Amino acid sequence: SENITLLYDGDPAGIKAALRGIDLLLEDGMNVKVVLLPEGEDPDSFARRQNAEQFNRFIADHEVDFIRFKTQLLLEETGDDPVKRAGLISNVVESIALIPNSITRSVYIQECAQMLQMQERVLIAETNRIRRRNYDRKKELKQREETVSEAGTKNESASSVNQEQKQRKGVVAGPYDRYEREVIRYVIRYGNTPIYRKYE
Repeated sequence: SENITLLYDGDPAGIKAALRGIDLLLEDGMNVKVVLLPEGEDPDSFARRQNAEQFNRFIADHEVDFIRFKTQLLLEETGDDPVKRAGLISNVVESIALIPNSITRSVYIQECAQMLQMQERVLIAETNRIRRRNYDRKKELKQREETVSEAGTKNESASSVNQEQKQRKGVVAGPYDRYEREVIRYVIRYGNTPIYRKYE
């Protein structure tokens, strides 16, 4: 199924966890809804107190679409501060930009514009800018990987020559030598490159 409902504890930590997890699912094209459990409850304790029918009814009655959930949550935090509000809009648009389906993206932009009382064209322009940026990053990463794989092919041939030389000298190469060399090479070459960067 492409439909996912996330159940989270009702405490602030659970809410923050909901925001972190949603973006990963959106990128895979999932339809995400969120259910926050009553405060002090977790999915296990809450499910044990009710039968299956009551539990399913609670989920159906309380599940909220991710964009409404995230926007309402962040609106409560920002209040009337314009700087925080601008940050909130950027945060929500970052999530929308991850959605691969253009129709779904467009619907979310319309809804977001109404909730935030923003002009739709501004959100569209920002979404396009973020998508371009993400595309450029992926393209750059792919080029790096291709460069690394080409270098790896050259290194493999060089390491096989080295192994032959070691065997001639009486030193037997271990089964993991090649992998250890690759790991060391990655650390030396890309040690300062961030693997994942979180954008607030």
